[in-house]
Order: sequence, then C-alpha cells, then structure tokens
Amino acid sequence: MKKYITLLLLLFIITSAFAQKITFPDSFKFDQSIFKGMKLIKINDELRKEHIFENPAVITDVTGIRRMAERMEAKDITKVYYEIYTDGEKRGDAGVMVFEFNSVNNMQKVIPDLWEQSNYVVLTADHYLIQVWNDSRDTENRLRKSVDYYKNKVNAKKVVLKPFENSDQVDSTSVAIEQAAVVTVAAVGDPNAYYQIGFGSMAAKLMSENEGRNLQNYAQKFENNYQTEIAIGNIGNSDLTEEMIPGYASHLVFNNKERINNNIVILIDEVKNKSYIYFGQQNGKILMKLPLERLKKELNAEIARRKIYQGINSLLEKFEIALIEASGQEASVRGK
Repeated sequence: MKKYITLLLLLFIITSAFAQKITFPDSFKFDQSIFKGMKLIKINDELRKEHIFENPAVITDVTGIRRMAERMEAKDITKVYYEIYTDGEKRGDAGVMVFEFNSVNNMQKVIPDLWEQSNYVVLTADHYLIQVWNDSRDTENRLRKSVDYYKNKVNAKKVVLKPFENSDQVDSTSVAIEQAAVVTVAAVGDPNAYYQIGFGSMAAKLMSENEGRNLQNYAQKFENNYQTEIAIGNIGNSDLTEEMIPGYASHLVFNNKERINNNIVILIDEVKNKSYIYFGQQNGKILMKLPLERLKKELNAEIARRKIYQGINSLLEKFEIALIEASGQEASVRGK
C-alpha cells in the first residue's frame, strides 16, 4: 500500500513538473477573451519603423528588442514576445509583452527600475518577465484576470513594484546606454533607416544625419532642463486615419507617468504636408496658450518646402521660450 501511494505521489510530481514546463512563446500566448471586444492591431508603416512587422510575434534582433525594452538592459534579453490590441478608441490599447532574459539574475536586476502603475502589471516565471497593460475600459478587472491566467498557466508570480514617487531614481548606466542609442542610424541606403528623436522616430530620408542629431540633442535639453520628454516622428504613407492619430500619439506616451504629465509629441505627415502637436497633462497648461494653429501652419509650410528640420527646430524654440517664461525666468537663451 505504501509503495502504491509513493508511486502515485511520484507520478503526481512528474506530471506537475511536466505540466509547468515553459516553452517560449507558446506558454505565454494570451487568453484573448480577457480583452473581450478588442482586436489585434494591424501593422502599418509606423509600427514597421518600430521593428514591429507582425502581431503577435517574436522579436530577436537587437534593434527591435531595444525599442521594446524600456528601462531594461537590451543586451540581457534574448527574445521578446508580444501581442498588441486595440478597441478602436483614441486611448484604447492593451497587450502583453514577454521578455526572455539570458538568466534569472539579469531579469531580477531590472525589477527595481520598474514602477507601480494602475494600468499594468508585471509577473515573472523562471527567466521570463511578463508585462500586461490595459489603457482601455475595465482595467482593474482585466489585469486581475491576466494575473490569474499567467499564474495558472506558467506558475507566474506577480511582482510588487516601487511606488511612482520614487521613479526619479534611475540608474545612470541605463540612462547613458539609452542616450548613446538614440542617435543610432540604420545602415546607409536602407529605405527604412530612421533617427530616434526622444521617444519618437523620424525617417532618415527627411533630414540629414547632423540635423537628426541636433534635434535629438534639443530633445535631451528639454528633458534635462524642463523635465519634458519629446517625441518627433513622421506618419506619411502610414495607414493612420485622422481619427487614429491622437490614439497613436497616446500609444507613444504609453504608460510612463512622467511622460504623460510632461511631453511634447510632434507628428508630421510629409505626404499631406500636415502636422499634429500634442502635450502632456501638466506642460499642456502652459503650451496650449500659444497660437497653435498659426504655429502648425508655419510648420506645414516648412514641411511642404522640405525644410522639416528648420520648421521643427523653430517650433521647439517657441516651446522652450514659453516654458522658460512660465518659470518666471527671462527667455534670453534660445536654440539648441
């Protein structure tokens, strides 16, 4: 009898271990019913510039991993699996990203740099880090179901993250790596080459490498001096409709609370010679007082003349002056 019980226990242990064996990415495929009413987003030109070519998909190239791995050491990540959803509303996106690290230890190192936020959760399972976010409706319930789903499927554990008020404690090494990467240009002659400007990307064919670097330096100045993050990008020849553009801008901001509060997003449509400008919840109270329609017309004229760098640089100067004056200082220092 004891031998029989021992055998049953052994079979149970073996079966449980087999059931919890993780295979990437199959073990992490999401239960789409949790995001009921939402659909997987369609891939357009803008997403391709972000190295997102399919949805869902696995990313293995370094550039694509770096784009996905905010506040993480991309060199320690071997693969990223993602599913991205939309409900068709302006701010309605959600999804899951799973990062495969080269070791459990390197995965654990990134957790102190992740912040607690109401619209996403982080879980770990072995050397995998799972992020689920939902900026659509019924956020709390959907995230709770997501946690339960991955707990049952891969025995994942929810990570308790640091409160947002400590989010200014960013590792200087990570910042240096990010700053070194932002001016990287794809191979010369590559039609998909781009400059990363702030947390946006601009097609390299629209300006010179020196102009791209100058704009990135200016974006860095805004972040350092005015705690305002900037995204500059182009959306010409994309599948975005007028109704989708605000949602796309919101997607760029993603779930970074500092960025949500203080950001400037400048999108240009080089085909229609149009521009779109968005601000954060805090700095928008200052910048919305500017004559934006006139400023956009001036920028549109420069886009039509293919003087895109000059138009954007001039616009940023006006934004900088407004922020300086709002702080009570004299706007005597201008430009980059």
